[in-house]
Amino acid sequence: MEDFPFWAITPVVVIGLASLLYVFGRKSTRLNDQGYEQFRLVNLAQRLGLQIVDGTPDFNLMTALGQHQTTAYSGTGGVVGAVMGDGVKETRARMIGAPFGRTVELVFFYNEHFEGGFLENVVTHAFECRLSAQVATPFPDFEIVPRNQKQFLTATPELGLPLSSFGAPGVDASLVLFAADPRVGPLLAPIVAPLVSFPFYHLVGHNGWVHSRSDQTSTLTALYYLEAMERILEQVACLLEGKPAPALRLPPLPTA
Repeated sequence: MEDFPFWAITPVVVIGLASLLYVFGRKSTRLNDQGYEQFRLVNLAQRLGLQIVDGTPDFNLMTALGQHQTTAYSGTGGVVGAVMGDGVKETRARMIGAPFGRTVELVFFYNEHFEGGFLENVVTHAFECRLSAQVATPFPDFEIVPRNQKQFLTATPELGLPLSSFGAPGVDASLVLFAADPRVGPLLAPIVAPLVSFPFYHLVGHNGWVHSRSDQTSTLTALYYLEAMERILEQVACLLEGKPAPALRLPPLPTA
């Protein structure tokens, strides 16, 4: 009796393992979702005062990254692309509203494109997760990131602005401000001071909006602070418009 050739069974084994991993991943995502109901769009909409404009009510931001990873690629590139395994997949959600009278937007977007090659595969990513508040008047660009950044919770400045100061030693000790206009720091210092209690934050003021951004590694942490961040963004936006910051009480912050 001849030995069964190894090359003939290898594709079967690979396909079988891939199928098991896919099924396990989908099951794991469903189980995890049961522990994070507060991050479903329908629950977030109620807590943040927003309306769902893209995504289903049961879509869960806390498990969105896992869901994306276990989603199969949709084929692209015609016959050649099908042979090479080319494909794209996209996970997204969007909510919008005006809980304090100004436009507030919550966006999750993850696009991934796979292009197979004879020597190497190329995977490109486009990711965005942000909570944003619109500002009615022009204002100088700025960014705020933690001074002592933790592993896997890093915020990289993106506007190329010079280092600035809040004019408050206690705030400057924990928060780093980038701004070309030196008036920005002293104006925002009293409002952004509570960020010292946040494990992660990345505030970007640019082009009529103030954003709280996060990336693939920091999103799961940032989600726990959405309600508090929404209030901080409202206060920041009011100050940038030359209005008094409303006395918005921050909700209790998660404990480690």
